[in-house]
Amino acid sequence: MKNRYHLLNGDALRQRFPQQIDGEVLVAHEHLVDGDVQSSSLKELFELRARFITTAYDGYSIEEYYKGTVIEFEKIQQIPKESIGFR
Repeated sequence: MKNRYHLLNGDALRQRFPQQIDGEVLVAHEHLVDGDVQSSSLKELFELRARFITTAYDGYSIEEYYKGTVIEFEKIQQIPKESIGFR
């Protein structure tokens, strides 16, 4: 059986997501709705967003951005194309 992946848009949905559904749950913590989002590479985008988020929101560090946001996007990039529901 192919793996299933469920990409959720935030921790609030993760808390409500049914645990009995098979598959790996990935949470996108970055919604790109505020601040600059233009860059020439994904690495540059993460650097840009980390600076913006840590400046715009008190108590949030660059390290936290990478541990909580970038890691999830790296997992998303590793999803095999042949996985169920991935197009």
